[in-house]
Amino acid sequence: MKRYDFLKMALAFTFTFALVCAPVLLPMAQAKEPVVLKGWSLSWIEPVQIWRILGEDLKKLGIEVKMRTGSIGEWVGDVIRKENPYHLVTMTWTGSPERIEPSYFMIEFFHSNRAVKGGRNYGNYINPEYDKLMDAQLREMNPEKRKQLFWKAQEILYNDDAFLPIYYKDMVQAYNSDRIEGVVPTQGSCIGWPYNPWTYFKARTKGKIKEPRVVNRKDLMSTNPFTANEGQTMGWMRLLYDTYVKRDKDNKIIPWAAKSWKMLDYTTFDIVLREGMEFHDGRPVTVEDVKFTFDFIMKWKFPMYAEAWRNIESVEVRDNRSVRFHLKQPYAPFVANVLLVSIVAPKHIWENIPGSVGVKNPMDWPNPHPIGSGPYKFVEWRKKEYFHFRANKEHFMAPNFEGTC
Repeated sequence: MKRYDFLKMALAFTFTFALVCAPVLLPMAQAKEPVVLKGWSLSWIEPVQIWRILGEDLKKLGIEVKMRTGSIGEWVGDVIRKENPYHLVTMTWTGSPERIEPSYFMIEFFHSNRAVKGGRNYGNYINPEYDKLMDAQLREMNPEKRKQLFWKAQEILYNDDAFLPIYYKDMVQAYNSDRIEGVVPTQGSCIGWPYNPWTYFKARTKGKIKEPRVVNRKDLMSTNPFTANEGQTMGWMRLLYDTYVKRDKDNKIIPWAAKSWKMLDYTTFDIVLREGMEFHDGRPVTVEDVKFTFDFIMKWKFPMYAEAWRNIESVEVRDNRSVRFHLKQPYAPFVANVLLVSIVAPKHIWENIPGSVGVKNPMDWPNPHPIGSGPYKFVEWRKKEYFHFRANKEHFMAPNFEGTC
């Protein structure tokens, strides 16, 4: 059996999720008339090219694929949020920092409780033995024992042919070294992806240029930090909103908005908030903002922060710098899956949302002016095509230049 180590589980790869299994396809292929299947693929170069090749192979079996292509936003709307009418679905997933924790992929894509409308177990894979191993690793605090549980679960996926990697793609990112210096390569994110944004924190402009521009093939879906449900938008929002910990350029977890953290027992965690933090409107960041943010997440159950509301029972303010988390059950990846992903949101802005903006759910507030405490401030939408942000000079990691993406 192939044992994939933790890092390989998080590096860029693509799944094709066949919602029609082999026992169904075989008699279809033997039919006299061509069988037509509906497919949905992102309009990016790699999956389009892959389906050109697969389409020709399937024709030899008497199967014709009518493939729809579109943006990731359209894909999410059709495949996840609605009843899925497609037989074949292709999606690309990459190694953003929170996905390095192996439970991310192994639970989101293969646990039976994610095989529901809105879940990411797109192929409806269900194996009770696998579920037991995944539930057990969440409660296992011994890293070596936890690793063994992952390996056993991976063996089940391997034997069940639970997923089909179609290709591995290189991340190619180019920059003009005559204009920018001090870029920081990071494992799994290269130099320019906002998931692990050390280039944005460390790089400097050269010559006369004052405003670097970043070109991306994906649109920014929203400036609402609770709506972001795909990697690119989520990454850009983390330049504006601080998380409690980050990964450094070598993907080691380091303090960020949380100065420190401590596990008191298997269901109790304390964090100490870093001093001197301010939101972009000048208001101080307090432990009340931290408690409010998690209470807000638990109330509205935002999909983006599911690991928080699934596992946190309550949040308690201990003093003017510390907060205590009471968990529903032992949860080994609490730091990697909750503190790394969850943001600090300003209570004074969000406590009256959604009512004050005339929507029923905070996720329905499409493009609020994002006010966080992160290393960059939002400036404006430029012609509704460019997202313009400026370094937050008060932030302890901020570089001294503006940027437009």
